[in-house]
Amino acid sequence: MTEDRSTLAVLETISRAADLPQRQIAKSTGLNLAKVNYVLRKLKDKGFVKLKRVRENPHKLRYLYLLTPEGVKEKSRLTYRFMQRTLREYNRAEGRIRESVELMVARGIGRVLLWGNTEITRLCLEVLSAMDGTVRVVGVVDPSGLHPKALHPSQARAMDVDAVVVCEPEAEVPAGMEVWRLV
Repeated sequence: MTEDRSTLAVLETISRAADLPQRQIAKSTGLNLAKVNYVLRKLKDKGFVKLKRVRENPHKLRYLYLLTPEGVKEKSRLTYRFMQRTLREYNRAEGRIRESVELMVARGIGRVLLWGNTEITRLCLEVLSAMDGTVRVVGVVDPSGLHPKALHPSQARAMDVDAVVVCEPEAEVPAGMEVWRLV
């Protein structure tokens, strides 16, 4: 997780619940406790967060993490940057998928099976449905078995497809099938 993402994750968490202890912030953000402590100290030093002591029991101190107006601005700035970065990544991925589809069309591939249950799978479905229909998805295989409407990998061979479009890293596709890797 980059520094900005870590900071944004902590800011978002404390903006929702100022009274969470650092262990809960760590659990909520997926960061380790030392990283949360580091980020909170930096946020305090920059004036983005104020700490307010609260006595919960006589033997322990607890803090409220309060966003300052500058902290709210920083959270907004980081959110905006994150969204810009995410949109750029989305556009790059969409462009790569469109290029791959154009290559498939040039090679005469018209029926494909998507392999994987990922964001790339969903993006492929969106891109292909928005295109002219020269490449058609006949099914989606979910190796994890989590998606109830997806095919099981053992059903892949029975599908009448020209190629399998792999939408998840390190996927194991049955031998003898033409494979297109997008990731």
